[in-house]
Amino acid sequence: MGNAGGPDAGDWAAQRIKNLSLATAIRNALLPRRRRTDVTSLIEEFQYPKYGPGMMWERCAEQVRERGGQVFTGSWVTAVHRDPTRRRAISVTVNGVGGQRTEVADHVISSMPISELVAALHPPAPPDVLACAADLRYRDFLTVALVVPAEFSFPDNWIYVHDPGVRVGRIQNFGSWSPYLVKDGRTCLGLEYFVFEDDEMWRTPDADLVALGTAELERLGLVRPGVVEAGYVVRMPKAYPVYDERYQHNVDTIRAWLAEAVPNVHPVGRNGMHRYNNQDHSMLTAMLTAENIATGSTHDVWSVNVEQDYHEQSSGGDNRGGTGRDAPVLPRRVITAPEGVGATGQGDRPAQLPLG
Repeated sequence: MGNAGGPDAGDWAAQRIKNLSLATAIRNALLPRRRRTDVTSLIEEFQYPKYGPGMMWERCAEQVRERGGQVFTGSWVTAVHRDPTRRRAISVTVNGVGGQRTEVADHVISSMPISELVAALHPPAPPDVLACAADLRYRDFLTVALVVPAEFSFPDNWIYVHDPGVRVGRIQNFGSWSPYLVKDGRTCLGLEYFVFEDDEMWRTPDADLVALGTAELERLGLVRPGVVEAGYVVRMPKAYPVYDERYQHNVDTIRAWLAEAVPNVHPVGRNGMHRYNNQDHSMLTAMLTAENIATGSTHDVWSVNVEQDYHEQSSGGDNRGGTGRDAPVLPRRVITAPEGVGATGQGDRPAQLPLG
């Protein structure tokens, strides 16, 4: 995906090809089976759950319940109630399968978009804080998953697409992630489209998106015509926090007010902190937050992924440090698409952000 219009566009590529020189690229092309651990884009091996990352959260939920905790799914926090006099959040209102209820809270760890967290606080935040929250931007994406015969698999986990003749930005090969994710003799190719929530492409019916994905796979020469057996569409809102020229001021304003008004509310994760973190960074912010609450430690979770090396690069034996990347700041004009544009052409390419 291109990011050609942003003033720091090269930062994306710099992190994606860290330590990669022309000589290194040639050497690795000639010796493809060589074990590679020091170049971001050339990593050959890593651990992956048999049935996908969801297994981690299933096991996490089991352990919480084994320790006497409760886990509710299909539930939404609609309000975080605070006591301005005590400078604390005191309860949360939840809508779930059993209806609406309010739960007393000693601490609130929030991974919801920080803009929505601010909007959920009662009494409301000051007008300037609410304005900063409303001004934060997001980039969304959808995946068209197509089932094809295994002969059309490829050894990579994903490939990036730079062909201006198609809309797809990246293609996942789920059979390469784990053979247990696909049926014998088949693989599933996930075509990713970088869009804005509720734009033209986001609203396109699933059947039309499956037809589009099928046609683009064929146009790219990755499959023969007529081999796609089934297709599914998954939409993911707020996949990427947008780094425009106002985001840092907005986040700093929100952070400062939360720390003063509700210090027992703890934003974590990519959306929770409006930070372009990978899954490992997001988990680390939550784990450090839990440790702070449980032990009184003072880890600065906002320092995770700041001026650190990308997690796929060798960190010299230090497993706690060197796990991240920062992201470039984009002019707001680059990430603003008119109605009907979505992810539908080269004019939208500068706004495409690679998922970490």
